[in-house]
Amino acid sequence: TLVLLRITLSPWTAQYSSETIFTVHWSLIVLPIMTALVYSAYRLHDNLALKRWYEGALIHLIALFVTTETSYFLVGHYPDFTQLNFAELAVLSMNWLVLSTVYCWRFKLTERTLYLYAATALAAASAVAHLVINTRYNPFLTTQEIGDYFFFNFLAVIWAVPAIVLAVIYHLNILPREIGRQKHKVLLPLIGGFSFLFVNGVIRDFFQENQIWLGLVTTQAEIYAYSVVWFILAGCFIIVGQRKIKAGIYQTGFAILLVVILKAFLFDMAHFDGFYRAISFIGLGLSLVGLGWLFSRFKLDNKEGVS
Repeated sequence: TLVLLRITLSPWTAQYSSETIFTVHWSLIVLPIMTALVYSAYRLHDNLALKRWYEGALIHLIALFVTTETSYFLVGHYPDFTQLNFAELAVLSMNWLVLSTVYCWRFKLTERTLYLYAATALAAASAVAHLVINTRYNPFLTTQEIGDYFFFNFLAVIWAVPAIVLAVIYHLNILPREIGRQKHKVLLPLIGGFSFLFVNGVIRDFFQENQIWLGLVTTQAEIYAYSVVWFILAGCFIIVGQRKIKAGIYQTGFAILLVVILKAFLFDMAHFDGFYRAISFIGLGLSLVGLGWLFSRFKLDNKEGVS
């Protein structure tokens, strides 16, 4: 336990930040070796209580390796807590949420309160980091470099990964019982919010490249792209909701579709005149006809009920 505590704190200690072994950063060597040793001990021992401890140590070491190496790979160094920037906060918010999920899952298996305390502390830290990111460092509101790679950049780190992690938590229901009863009210709005920001961020990044600050010039093509993408997503939600007999997904799709149609009529088409406006109306009409056909094709079976 003392060794695990020391190795956990070492990456965040200044004296180890640039330490190398055979010209390779030390954590790339030490953490895999420790993981292999703990796994070997886990396989060799027969004591059930001890094996459970080894399981926890393995999970912790793997999670520590992932969090430290993602920080080092994405930022170039371990975060400096005295002056955290956008990139460091983004990586920390993601890693803390992933670690919190791991400990929450571990608590579900063992019922040991230590894992619950660790999961709660990490979730709170991730929430604070996200609050700072989405207020002070929000790439929509400030000029932040989000990365050169389309889709696989800091937008995925701060919005896509949290949405996926929360969706996994929701699906597997690994929250404590008291919070699990309220998961619809707690998790679904967060998943929807992160997904909304990520989708819009990806669309804007496609047209702007490397930045999504709203102060940059927005082209007509970008404005129409939002309507097209969300129209497609609405159709997907409706079809999936019908096929899976899920009223929540189904209703979400129609709510998105309603917003897209209002945007198209009130905002997008306001910039057209004459022939182009007529073509846009025809295109929108054909899209609605197609969606109506899909609705009839995959019509909900009321006899089966809706869950």
